[in-house]
Amino acid sequence: MVQILLMRFRHWHKSSDLPMRFITRHIIYLSLIIGLSTESFGQEAKEIVISRAHRQVPDGKVWFISNQQDHKVLFSEGALQSGTFCYASLYSNPRHVFGISYLENLEHRSRRPKTIGFTFRSMEETIGSDVYLIKPHFILHHENGIDDVKNSLSWDFELMQVVFYPGTVVFTNGCIAEITVVERELTEAGKSEYQKHLKR
Repeated sequence: MVQILLMRFRHWHKSSDLPMRFITRHIIYLSLIIGLSTESFGQEAKEIVISRAHRQVPDGKVWFISNQQDHKVLFSEGALQSGTFCYASLYSNPRHVFGISYLENLEHRSRRPKTIGFTFRSMEETIGSDVYLIKPHFILHHENGIDDVKNSLSWDFELMQVVFYPGTVVFTNGCIAEITVVERELTEAGKSEYQKHLKR
């Protein structure tokens, strides 16, 4: 199960050609709700490394990616070489990358996984390694295209995180070889929301 949680609705810029129906058209699998659960704050959290190997969110846990913190990213081999597709994405305006795939536990395993990504403003190389620290700016879901990436330049910033619920299979592809996500306990509020999805 996956949710994109928002602190508030996006206030669209007058120059943006994305109408409000753009949101409702894309929430079949990514539920849009107002407010972040206060239960998630103060919890002990740990980093989980997502790679090409498929990993499943364990029972009683949630994994998430947030635009309020840095995530460690190891790019795919050759991604930072000039002239490649990945290089063009990483150094375009806005800078962006896709490559976090997931398959929800209620979906048939033969279905194609969805892939999300994010825009960002800068990436900081960690000392003595090829790992970069990146704080996502806008999180982009699987149906966003390059036009949406460009239009995000006019979007107002909002607090956002993607939550992967128990049973969701998560892995990387494309330009991302590895990325860290945060693991926390599934809160009571999260359990309630999780059960609602299971009944659908």
